[in-house]
Amino acid sequence: SSGINAEYGPALRGMVSGLELSRDTLLDTYLAAIQALALGVRFVLDALHEHGLTFTKVLVSGGMAQNELYLVTLATVIKLPVEVPPGNNMMCAGSAMLGTGNITCSQQGGGSGTAVHQPITELALFYDAKYRVYREMTNDQLKYRGIMEGK
Repeated sequence: SSGINAEYGPALRGMVSGLELSRDTLLDTYLAAIQALALGVRFVLDALHEHGLTFTKVLVSGGMAQNELYLVTLATVIKLPVEVPPGNNMMCAGSAMLGTGNITCSQQGGGSGTAVHQPITELALFYDAKYRVYREMTNDQLKYRGIMEGK
């Protein structure tokens, strides 16, 4: 379950807005999905920030860490550097470090071989607007659910 479930529950569904069936391609749909994933991460980071947590960077591992488009989009949407540590087993290593409480500065990213993706500042206003739409669509979906449930 995604982090957005914490506020909106598991019944929330995906929505697409703005694509033209007669013109837009599978590539446009793919880009929309990449953007939606990044906007979802921003939503979770914003919620954590509201509870006093701050971030200076985000580390990514797993399959999406190999997707350059996602990494640059994520960095731009969240306005933070996104780092991909070297190695292909970072999820297992991270779980082990968390389980033992043995996390040192060198294990938190920025080490040798770490790929760093910076936000594209020229796209900040565009993604701020997309994020506002994302939040509105999420709230609208809750209204629609209420209508269908007779509330």
